Amino acid sequence: MRPESRRNRRGGPGIAALCLVALALWAGPAPVHAAVYKCVDHDGRISFQETTCDGMAPGGESVVRLDNAWPAVGKHIFWEAKSSSGGKVYLLGSLHFGAPWLYPLPAVIGDALAASDALAVEANLLEVPPEELAGRVLRAGGYGDGAGLSGVLAPTEREALANVSRTFGLPAALVERQRPWLASLTLTTAVLRQLGYGAEYGVDLHLMREAAGRIPIVELESVDYQFELLSGMEEKDQVAMLMRTLHEIDDAGRHFGDMLDAWLNGNAEKLDRVLFEGFDRMVRGDYLYRRLILDRNVEMTDAIDRLSHRHDVLFVAVGAGHLVGGDGIIERLKSRGYYIEQL
Repeated sequence: MRPESRRNRRGGPGIAALCLVALALWAGPAPVHAAVYKCVDHDGRISFQETTCDGMAPGGESVVRLDNAWPAVGKHIFWEAKSSSGGKVYLLGSLHFGAPWLYPLPAVIGDALAASDALAVEANLLEVPPEELAGRVLRAGGYGDGAGLSGVLAPTEREALANVSRTFGLPAALVERQRPWLASLTLTTAVLRQLGYGAEYGVDLHLMREAAGRIPIVELESVDYQFELLSGMEEKDQVAMLMRTLHEIDDAGRHFGDMLDAWLNGNAEKLDRVLFEGFDRMVRGDYLYRRLILDRNVEMTDAIDRLSHRHDVLFVAVGAGHLVGGDGIIERLKSRGYYIEQL
């Protein structure tokens, strides 16, 4: 779906897509939970939490213990693509953060990885030591001497940021030294951590660990590219991203629950809607969509097409939002003559 066709659609959690861009580069460890519950309130809103659903909808809640939440039957955000030359590409829509109960992945995904001779990811995080990665984050997203974050925000924006930071126990001094894009990711990380999700359980990182030492891991982008993607945005666009985060953070559990439900059930149409329709409501939304999603989809499609000629069976794992929708990589590969089937 093109940016202009997204206009006039119902608003949604556009920041979910923004924060999927490079969250895996920043999110820290999260605690391990023995059980997760899927809760549905009387309005049909879904949330995933470590406690029971008591009190959400008296007399009407549903509770499911998630030791592994994958449906027993059905398709996944996972495709097999065949080129006219006979090459095969598996494409998995990944989550950059997850929880223990996502594993093991369905057999169809594990079997495909085992049959592949290379794994392609956005950025190979296994190549960068954690200490070095943290240093790169701070260099790309931190203020040096002089004015900090409060200097680029209006009074009402500073107040909103302070209120949210206090809610999640983030020291004011920490957030003050972060540029708007990094403050946005820091706040989102805090929310996800509270919900029980961490980058160490991210699907792409899990696949990299499975593939390491067995098959080559190749990058479609790179760590440095993703840092430049965010830090290279104009300040006004970074502030727009931060303000969207602050606006939606109170409803993050429902937003993430909707996204996770679509992802687990292989509902590509719903996932596209949940991730991207909120760009219409954002200041500079069209620009951010093009920079963070559309342009990258074009470049990654080119890279996947090139790699498919070098490997008989290629396994691709990229953020789920890059695969779905009319602008997604799946539709772009179809336009290049690939025969594609959702698995």
